Amino acid sequence: MLRPLILFVFVFGICLQADGQLAYSIHPTLYYGDEGGYLENYLGIQSKTLTLKDGKGTLEYIVQINEIQASQTIHVGKYAIDVTDHNLTTDLWDVQRYALNDGTYELLVTLIDKHAADTIEYALKLVVDQPQSLSLSKPLLCSALGKESTLPFEKYGFRYEKMAYNLVSEDQQSLYFFQEYHQPDLADNDQYFIKYSIIKELRNPSMAGEEIMAGYQKLSTDIRGVYTKAIDVSLLRSGDYHLLTEIIDKEKNQVAVNHQNFQVMRPKRDLVLMMEKDQFFETSWVKDFTKEETIYALKALSPQIDGQRSEILNQILYEQDLRKMKYFIYSYWSSQVPQYTEDAYNSYMKVAKAVDQTYRNNVGFGFENDRGFYFLKYGKPDIVITEEHEPSAPPYEIWIYNRLENTGETDIRFLFYNPSLSGNDYQILHSNSNFDVRNPDWQRSLYNQAQGEIDGAFNSGQAGDNFQRNAANYFNNF
Repeated sequence: MLRPLILFVFVFGICLQADGQLAYSIHPTLYYGDEGGYLENYLGIQSKTLTLKDGKGTLEYIVQINEIQASQTIHVGKYAIDVTDHNLTTDLWDVQRYALNDGTYELLVTLIDKHAADTIEYALKLVVDQPQSLSLSKPLLCSALGKESTLPFEKYGFRYEKMAYNLVSEDQQSLYFFQEYHQPDLADNDQYFIKYSIIKELRNPSMAGEEIMAGYQKLSTDIRGVYTKAIDVSLLRSGDYHLLTEIIDKEKNQVAVNHQNFQVMRPKRDLVLMMEKDQFFETSWVKDFTKEETIYALKALSPQIDGQRSEILNQILYEQDLRKMKYFIYSYWSSQVPQYTEDAYNSYMKVAKAVDQTYRNNVGFGFENDRGFYFLKYGKPDIVITEEHEPSAPPYEIWIYNRLENTGETDIRFLFYNPSLSGNDYQILHSNSNFDVRNPDWQRSLYNQAQGEIDGAFNSGQAGDNFQRNAANYFNNF
C-alpha cells in the first residue's frame, strides 16, 4: 500500500498567458489527504519573456489565500524565480503547497517582473470539501514523467515536469499524466478498472464527444493509489481535446469520473495537410513565382509573422522547398484578405520593396534590419526624431507612433542607434511597448562613451544631466 502523502484533485488546472510581455502558466490544483485538503500551485514562466538587467532577471510572485466565510487572510507568501543568460532558453517552474480545511477560499496570485513595469493579477475561487466515497483525482498533465534527475518535481517515487498551458507542442509525441484514487469503502470482492479516453473538443465529463482513443487498466486493491500513463498522441492534429478518466466496476458502471482539457498545436503539420487538400493552390497567382522571388517575398513577410508561424517560416526558408514556400505565401494572404488576395500581396510588396531600398545595408535586405523590420511590422511612424551630432552618443533615431493597430497600444516609442557608425546599421535599443524590446539600461548603452564623465550616474542606468544628451528627454517628453 502507498504510504506517502496522497492528495486528490477537484479544481481545474488553469493555464494562462499574459496579455503583456510576460508569458506564464498557472495551475492551482486542489488535493485531499487524510488530514484535509491541500492546494498545490504550479507556476511556470517562459524565461525569455522576463526583462534582464546586467544579465539577470527575476519574477517575483505573491500568493495570498483568503477564507471567504471568515473574511480573513490565512496565508501570504512571497517567492521568486531567477533567470540568467544560462537558463534564458528554458521554461522555469516552481510549486508551493498549502494545507486547507473544508471551506471556501479565494486564491490571489500577483506576478511582478522585477526590472519592468509588468504586473499581472490572477484570482480563483476554491471550494474545499473532503470526499467521503470512491474518488478519482483530476489528471495532472505532464510533458515528461520518469526517473530522470533533470525533471523539476518528484512525487510517489517518480519525477515529472508540468505541461505548460496544457498544450501539446509540434514535436511532442507522448502525453503523460498521473492522478490519484481513493477507495475508502473497498470490500473484499470489489474490483474496479480505470478507463482513459481522448475526446475531441473542450467539454465537461457529462457531455458526449467524439472519442479518438481509449484504454483500460485494472485498479489495484490499495485504499489509496496513484495511476500514471503515457499516451501516444503523435497522430493528433491541432485542435481542442480533453482527457476523460473514469473508474468503472465489473459491470462497466461508472462510479467516479474526472477530466482535464488540453490543446494540440502543430502548425507545421497543419500547413502540409492544408497544402495537400487545397484545390486552388496549384493554379493560383503564386504558381509562376521563381525561387528567388519566393524567398524575397517570404523574408519581406517576416515582420507580419509571429508565434509558432514564425518558426514555420524559418524552417521553410531553411529547407527551401519551393512548393511549401509558395504555399506559405498563398495561405497567409488568402487568410488575411480572402477576396482580394493577389491585390493585397502586390500592395504589401510595393511597400516592402521601398523599405528595402531605404534601409538596405551590406548585411541583407532593408526589411531584415531593425528599422525596416519595424516599419513593415507597424507602418510608417507618426514622428521620427533623428540625432547625429551628440558628442557622447552614436547616431540614433526615435520613432513615435500615436497608436499601434497590431497591439492597440498608444503613444509608443522605439529607439534605434548605430554603434558601428556604418551606413544604415541601426539597431533597436529600447521601446515602451509591452510586445517588443524593453531595455531599462538603454542610456548606459547609448552613452557608454560618456561614462567616465559621470560619477556613479550609470549605476542606475541613467545618464547624467547634460545639455548635449537629449535622448531621454526626446523619448519621454516629446
